[in-house]
Amino acid sequence: MWSDRLSFLTVLQRKPALFGLVVMLAYLALVMPMLARRGFDSSVFILAGDRYVTAGQTPSLIIVRRHSDGYDGQFYYRLALGPLVPQAQTFGVTLDHPAWRMQRILLPVLARMVAAGQPALVPAAFFAVNLAGVFAIGWIAMSIARARGFPPVVPLAIVAWPGLLIALTHDTAEIVTAALLLGGVAAWLAQRWAPGAAMLALATLTRETAILLVAGVVLAGLWNLVRPSAARRAWAQAGWAALALLPFFAWRHVVSVISHDTAQEQAVAHNASWPLLGLAQTILANVFNRAVGMARKSRDLTMRVTVLYGAALLVWFCTLTARAAARALPDDRSGLVMGWLLILALMSLLTANGPWIDPTAWLRAFTECWVLGWILLGLAGAAPRRPWMSLALSIPLLLRNWELCWIQTKG
Repeated sequence: MWSDRLSFLTVLQRKPALFGLVVMLAYLALVMPMLARRGFDSSVFILAGDRYVTAGQTPSLIIVRRHSDGYDGQFYYRLALGPLVPQAQTFGVTLDHPAWRMQRILLPVLARMVAAGQPALVPAAFFAVNLAGVFAIGWIAMSIARARGFPPVVPLAIVAWPGLLIALTHDTAEIVTAALLLGGVAAWLAQRWAPGAAMLALATLTRETAILLVAGVVLAGLWNLVRPSAARRAWAQAGWAALALLPFFAWRHVVSVISHDTAQEQAVAHNASWPLLGLAQTILANVFNRAVGMARKSRDLTMRVTVLYGAALLVWFCTLTARAAARALPDDRSGLVMGWLLILALMSLLTANGPWIDPTAWLRAFTECWVLGWILLGLAGAAPRRPWMSLALSIPLLLRNWELCWIQTKG
């Protein structure tokens, strides 16, 4: 048994905070070459493009790529400069869809707070917040594993997910969302309803997809009311989960009022389609070397292998986790099961014009499903027992996406 062996991993299992620190330092080492190449200018991770960002007109000097659409980090940067400013064009940045972008408000607010409102410090603040989030993910994942007796593959697989590296090098919100979701799950597994609800509520303000876990807990709680032995806990879970949804809907109402727009239309039009259609289009396009979605260029062999390997890994993981979910539904884990199934259903709707257009997009989008799925596997006793063999499945994808992040931050 791995837990009986005197090894570095055993020490990390006993000290979850140390595990989080090691993970954070490992990610810092991965991104340091990218920072060094740009003179340690952390604005490189904003990935600002001149289609939406006008160089020289932002409150602080940032790297702006010429003839580029940029990436989502440029919109988070803009929101950090003015979280409650709904105008599409201000601070030298154009918001493509203000209501859609403003619903993900927590990361920009955190960056603004860390930067103490100083525009020059905002790029570094984004990096600091996400790096702290990586530490939190490692710490919480190992804490859950230690408390529940999970095999070490669970926290190792969680922290080795390429989506975390992509978020760290693109100034996006998946790291903070995953950390808050893990914190909420950890609190609720310990029946600490109020702290868990608070963290889940914050997660919904970071990425709107987090409401699916909360909604799953509400549905599971209502279902469990029919079981007398679980009714008391079901009332607590459903009630606190319902409260956790209120900040999300309240903030969305505020956004719609101040921006005179809604986020739903953009979400459906750009990111959602028939179930599994986007995945099928991406796989077929790579098999026959065609352009994917709105991408004009066909894929080279390396990219085709990357996409096909990643898709195969996700199919394996989702099949394994869905089987575990079916066995776990009748008990107190049903809230996590229902939430994970709802997130999986959303993943099946992603389009080839949206997240499936390239690995950095869909691996980033899949982060919540991956993180929560491994916790579910651990709770169901279905996680693989050989850490390094299982971890090796995600390592090639992590290294390949490090290369993609290196290319994208090169300019």
